[in-house]
Amino acid sequence: MKKILLLIGIASSLSLSSQNLVDTTQSENKNVFLEEYTGRNCPYCPDGHKIANDIKVANPNDVVLMRIHTGGYAPTSYPNFNTSFGPTLAGQSGINGYPTGTINRHVFSGNSTSMSRSAWNSVSNQVLAETAIVNIGMNAVVDTANRNLFVEVELYYTGSQTVSFNKINVALLQDDIIGSQSGASSFNPADGTDNAYKHKHILRHLLMGTWGEQVDSISTGSFVRKTVNYSLPDQIQGINVILTDLDIVAYVAEDKQEILNVTHMKPMLGSATGVIEFNIESVEAYPNPTNDKLNIEFDMRKMSPVNIKLHNLLGQTVLSKTKTFSAGHCKLQLDVSNFNSGIYLLELDNGSKATTHKIIIK
Repeated sequence: MKKILLLIGIASSLSLSSQNLVDTTQSENKNVFLEEYTGRNCPYCPDGHKIANDIKVANPNDVVLMRIHTGGYAPTSYPNFNTSFGPTLAGQSGINGYPTGTINRHVFSGNSTSMSRSAWNSVSNQVLAETAIVNIGMNAVVDTANRNLFVEVELYYTGSQTVSFNKINVALLQDDIIGSQSGASSFNPADGTDNAYKHKHILRHLLMGTWGEQVDSISTGSFVRKTVNYSLPDQIQGINVILTDLDIVAYVAEDKQEILNVTHMKPMLGSATGVIEFNIESVEAYPNPTNDKLNIEFDMRKMSPVNIKLHNLLGQTVLSKTKTFSAGHCKLQLDVSNFNSGIYLLELDNGSKATTHKIIIK
């Protein structure tokens, strides 16, 4: 399962003509990330599921649930929801009983992030009232022809931090997997019976590893984009990966703990033409300023023609050419030695997504 990671740090002088996924104008309130540690043989865990479901229903756009099956109550018989990430995640949370959970991996009392289900509601309300220091936005598309998942995550920092870096991660969740669950009939019959329970928000994979990928540009005003390309298997642990049941979660943390913000969405399903908007990535133009040659480098997810244009500040197009590039890392050089000194806008357009960069010619 191949994974491709790209990171773009964009300064304030750079503008994108396509709409950003994240709000870059004002601070937003935090979203809640409730990670439940659970298992099919845990008789009281369905009560935790119900409490979490109720919190989600009360705040549908601001609460993200992720259920991590691990430990002695999580059997390996079908359906096996265990992952290689579960034991490590549980270890850092300080679990001392089931069901338990963490909310934004914050220590609200004692010395661990783990807390009983009775505290989830009040703590969630506390987090929802807090201002986030980073806004987060996401888009996710599955190319159904080859089961490729494309995820694009954007961060915009509205506040300062005392740490020197953050971690970003993307989780693959799956809903509506039918399997046994102790205590279902007694505590959460809305989701099924002990023998046929509809399991939701199940962690299937962490696309960037257990703790995620490092983000270094975290000062106030920093804009960061990360993209992930993940080949979805037909099955994980013998359970079919049903595209219509997937949920994609993106979150950013100070490090292994302290989730700063989170978002999620069901991926859009379509053909390769439906994901062309992810085609042009990691654009670099240099040297800038220049008086001779302008080098342009970018990444292409699939072969596509690209329109390359240079506009002056009067809106006039002073250079225009079209070239087809193959998938991968692409390079192009423009001769700008005959242009007048001044500020220009370099536009790359593949017909679906356009990026615009300020270029200075000396």
